[in-house]
Amino acid sequence: MKLSRIFWFLAFIAILAVVLFFNFQHSSRVAELSWMPQRWGLWLDEHDEFRHFIGFAVFAALGFALDLDAVFTKSRFRFLRRFKPSRNRTGRLGAFLVFVYLLELGQIGMPQRDFDWMDIVNGWGGILLAWSIWFAIKSTQRRRRHRAHERRRSPINVSSIPFR
Repeated sequence: MKLSRIFWFLAFIAILAVVLFFNFQHSSRVAELSWMPQRWGLWLDEHDEFRHFIGFAVFAALGFALDLDAVFTKSRFRFLRRFKPSRNRTGRLGAFLVFVYLLELGQIGMPQRDFDWMDIVNGWGGILLAWSIWFAIKSTQRRRRHRAHERRRSPINVSSIPFR
């Protein structure tokens, strides 16, 4: 396994742990955490929407950067091969959107926490921003590869080659 794949996987797991930690702590106030700098905590508590938007945008960006194609397409298990990734990662996009909703639903049973549609909308917005950026980058890369492939396949115009 490549070192870059391991790095992206560990970064994704770390961000997932952070998302789960902040989602299921007893209070939604970040300023109450002992290890969080007081200014950052107060600012993040004041801008709750921005906190969800950026957090899920980073989480989704790492999720889209993960290259799991080999895991699903070359797996020995037929069940895993069924989840072969689509070209645009729309399956992963849908999974992230459902994940945000389920995380917010998980807060219903917790005292001092509540279900908030704005948290879901901001999380979805961050995920859609990350997907849009990822899609634009991948489309540009596909276009460049396609042009390079066409240039290799184009016939040589002999009349334009100077002979001595």
